[in-house]
Amino acid sequence: MKIGWLERDNNKYFHEPTSQLAKPHKAIDDHTPKAYGFKPTDDLLEKLLALNPELAEKEKGGEPVIGP
Repeated sequence: MKIGWLERDNNKYFHEPTSQLAKPHKAIDDHTPKAYGFKPTDDLLEKLLALNPELAEKEKGGEPVIGP
């Protein structure tokens, strides 16, 4: 997954078992698709970026926007 300048798959320190970031990132990666009802094979960033304008329109129209 590419996020700005960081390519997580190529970051040799990210997957280190002792990394303080590995566990929280794994938890986020595991729980976010479930929370939004995405499939495990979906591109998470693509899905969230597609969802953002839809929710922005609802918010602009005065509709409440409530997270998962």
